[in-house]
Amino acid sequence: MSRILALVDGSIYGPSVARHAAWLAERLGLGVDLLHVTPRGEREAGQILLAESACIIKAHGVADLGVHLRQGELMATIRAVAPHLRAIVLGKRGESADFVSGRLGSNLERIVRGATVPVLVASRAFRPVQRVLLAFDGSASARSAVARMAKSPVFQGLEITLLHVGEPTPAVSVAIDEAILELVASGLRVMLRQMPGEPQEVLRPLVLDEGFDLLVMGAYGHSRIRNLFIGSTTTAMIRAALIPVLLYRQRAGLG
Repeated sequence: MSRILALVDGSIYGPSVARHAAWLAERLGLGVDLLHVTPRGEREAGQILLAESACIIKAHGVADLGVHLRQGELMATIRAVAPHLRAIVLGKRGESADFVSGRLGSNLERIVRGATVPVLVASRAFRPVQRVLLAFDGSASARSAVARMAKSPVFQGLEITLLHVGEPTPAVSVAIDEAILELVASGLRVMLRQMPGEPQEVLRPLVLDEGFDLLVMGAYGHSRIRNLFIGSTTTAMIRAALIPVLLYRQRAGLG
């Protein structure tokens, strides 16, 4: 059976990762596997981290919980459990991230690039998700995100705003109409927001000022929005958003 994989470390995001994983598990009706990958000789600290996270998840009603302490390389460990994954949850920054530089930890980008399932990047603190902002650019990954959202119980009952930034081409306008129809046909509440300008000038203040609880986007489109979030220097935008970000790969499923 598919599982939610929650990656925990010693960063300040650990409790939030656990809470976001519990929320996702409740929405999907799935169990959670907690994973901490540790260097040799640090097993005791890893066991404490896992125990703390397990308490948080159990307190939020998830009874089906696995706890795993592993030694070795993170990506290899994730690939070993990949056939059973529905989604991965991790923090925006690892415990070794450089807070002065404003960059996110290297593991985040590696995991998003290598994942075959959606990745939920937890914010520093959890809050109940009611309002979802879907960044839509008409790309294949954005259309895939829409298709998965339409089939997923995660988004039922939530308020979704589909956002397109910039002047849409005729092809993108058609894709927007199709996306809204697909989401509405599945029973979701959707509003369209089209805004001029550059994504980097629009997305962050919109997220910060209008009370959105979750940002959803395709991870590998070919647009300016994609370049804001996935790249050697631009993943800092995820941290700046101050809300969790759900990244869909094309063909990845969270249904």
